[in-house]
Amino acid sequence: MKHPRIRLMVAAFAACLVLLSGCDTASSAVEDPSLAGYWTSIYGDGFDLSGNTLEGFRYVQYDDADRNVSFAGIVANRPNFDASTGYIIVLVTEPGSWGKTAGSYYAIHWKNLSGSLVAAASAHNGASTYNNGMPSIAGALAEYTVANGYFGCYGEYEKQ
Repeated sequence: MKHPRIRLMVAAFAACLVLLSGCDTASSAVEDPSLAGYWTSIYGDGFDLSGNTLEGFRYVQYDDADRNVSFAGIVANRPNFDASTGYIIVLVTEPGSWGKTAGSYYAIHWKNLSGSLVAAASAHNGASTYNNGMPSIAGALAEYTVANGYFGCYGEYEKQ
């Protein structure tokens, strides 16, 4: 052997390349604890919170696995999407099948965000006249709260 150190270094380098090329980065990545992403329930309904559009984050609620839109809009407040609980205020741009009022502000509450699971609910109170939206973000923040009885029924969602 003329240059054993060089051969050893070449062999080590080649082994590293083989190991790196076989690395499955998708399964080795740390699970994203953020609310951003596409989520579905066992019933097929779901929501998608996607970021960095020109207007900001976009929220879309779906009726079913075919992604028929319940309602959609731009996130108007600045929630911490990594928090275990919080409120999203949406400026409605698409009334969808739920008939939300375009140009109004509507709320979603989430809780128990843990890895790939979350409980989420859209604002609804049978005694309210504001179930299809509020005229201002301040009004939505004040009205759509757990304490005011808007979030009684939560769906369980899994991140896809």
